[in-house]
Amino acid sequence: MRIARILFGISGLLLLSGCYKPTYDDGPLVSMLTKEQRLCREWQINELNDAPFPTNTTWDFEEDGDLDIITNDNGVNTSNTWYWFWNSDKSGIVVSNFGGTEIDISKLSRNKLHFDINGDEYTCTSNN
Repeated sequence: MRIARILFGISGLLLLSGCYKPTYDDGPLVSMLTKEQRLCREWQINELNDAPFPTNTTWDFEEDGDLDIITNDNGVNTSNTWYWFWNSDKSGIVVSNFGGTEIDISKLSRNKLHFDINGDEYTCTSNN
């Protein structure tokens, strides 16, 4: 009887794992934080298409929908506040000031964010 329960449990896990599709291609598979808790923090953009990002730029996502973009380019600081919201299946976001452009997220963990804007791949890290 004990072996039957173990086999039943294993088959149930295999069935569920075959049906489960993570939201983001590069993970994480499981997280204790919600998508919003992982996204809403300050992100340093490190790479664009596998090359170093040309300016010191951070994107700070706020829970109220504000997106503060801060750039330091050769000592000149610029700051803009834009607005974001989740797309219908929360696999990406829409930024209103990009004309409603959808940003596809491929990885969203507590300290790593990878996304695509019109074919350009961005890699970001967070220290929060």
